[in-house]
Amino acid sequence: MAVKYNGENKRPSLNREQTASVDRGKKPDAGTKCGVSENGYSGRGGNRITGNRYDYEHRRNNDSKAAPNKTEKPKRYERVTNTEKSADGITGAKRPAKTGGSADIVVVGGGASGLAAAIAAARCGASVTILESGARVGKKLITTGNGRCNITNMGELSGRYHGDEGFAKRVFSRVGRDECIEFFESIGIPVCTLEDERAYPMSLQAGSVVDALRFAAQRESAEISAGQRVVSVKKDNHGGFNVCCESGDIYNCKRVIICTGGMAAPKTGSNGSGYALLEKFGHTKTPVFPAIVQLTTEISPIKALKGIKLDCTVSAVTSKGLRAEFGELLFTEYGISGPPVLQLGRFASDLKDGAVHIDLLPKITGKELEDMLLLRRNSIGELPITSVFMGILHSRLGETVARGVLSDSARRFVKELGADEITSLVKQVKDFSLKVTGTLSWNNAQVTAGGIDTSEFDGDTMQSRIVSGVYAAGEILNVDGDCGGFNLQWAWSSGLLAGKSAAGNPVSDKTARTNRQL
Repeated sequence: MAVKYNGENKRPSLNREQTASVDRGKKPDAGTKCGVSENGYSGRGGNRITGNRYDYEHRRNNDSKAAPNKTEKPKRYERVTNTEKSADGITGAKRPAKTGGSADIVVVGGGASGLAAAIAAARCGASVTILESGARVGKKLITTGNGRCNITNMGELSGRYHGDEGFAKRVFSRVGRDECIEFFESIGIPVCTLEDERAYPMSLQAGSVVDALRFAAQRESAEISAGQRVVSVKKDNHGGFNVCCESGDIYNCKRVIICTGGMAAPKTGSNGSGYALLEKFGHTKTPVFPAIVQLTTEISPIKALKGIKLDCTVSAVTSKGLRAEFGELLFTEYGISGPPVLQLGRFASDLKDGAVHIDLLPKITGKELEDMLLLRRNSIGELPITSVFMGILHSRLGETVARGVLSDSARRFVKELGADEITSLVKQVKDFSLKVTGTLSWNNAQVTAGGIDTSEFDGDTMQSRIVSGVYAAGEILNVDGDCGGFNLQWAWSSGLLAGKSAAGNPVSDKTARTNRQL
């Protein structure tokens, strides 16, 4: 560093004798103490040269001589339980644990409903802290809509929800789809509508939705504390709550909103831990099972079909009646997948005949297919009978259907097809049935069916009917929707309603009446 000498800033340097002695590994003369020479330089370390071993050892020895009786205590490292936000708002360097804090409202869970609740409450003037168990908020939201974030669905909402649909309707009457779209526009996310009335951010990027929600929370001064897994919520002696984290941190608040999600996609943080928080307050949980999930089926009929995709209609008879879904189906090593299958996943345990029924050619009628096969007895009559669906179905699929219906298929030709056999082939194509054995695990499920009993919550406020000051929103409750943006709509509506209500700004009856008319 530069030092003042005769009124000028100069950098200290070694004279020739000093340099020679340092190069030989010897100490400088006693009269020239490491840069303090007759030239008038002063200050310890005045000759500091980067990488100079002598300078390092000399300073270390001087330090020990300066305090010979002082024993340096080993440095204590505090347990790290949280992370600082970097300049771009994304979690970065770790920071030491703190003793928690105080806020008007603590939101447990930084997913879709939790972020919506926090922003809504902060906009009403409440101080808000979000406790997220993961390294960052919105991890599951990033994966929705194949990375595009299917924000909502512009079609009819009625009939698209399960569990307690009546409770969902009550919530939607308070905070409807239009309010949610206005909310996203207010945080910088314009919405566009694509196929099947599915609405997405105009960017078609789920990451932009997460960023906008995070920035909005920060703009409203809501604190986001990541890496904080909540293990209990207890009432204190002052009418509020103590929210206790696994790290040992305790947060004090007047009201708490539980938005921890369900059991689906546990790698994103949804591990079902939130159920216990509410059960300790006396709430009950209905049976939970995977929804929007692939089906496992008997394997022998489809063993040769792995990897084949086709547009078809998949239907099933449940306790609520016939349910049919159209879309691209995929045959797999475990059963079947694809959008129409995912829609039926939640009904796997509620199938009247234990099977799903697939129309392999939904765009033509059975009579039209029958006429085509009759003509084939002449046009391709010399081909093996297993080639009867050549050009109509995928070759492996056509052969599988033919072998499943026709006897002695290996030694026969298309021209030998009888009328009864053609009728059986048509029936098999239009109703290719598979016995369902179950679903894939929670790791593959997108949504949880079942959850905390909604009868124990007020649909006008999302507040517990058992413990005043406790609210819940999102997937943790016994409401789940169809694939296509319906579950996120539930998350936004229930979260916004919970946040506003917890902050003491309930939705007016006038707004509710308007939403009921939409």
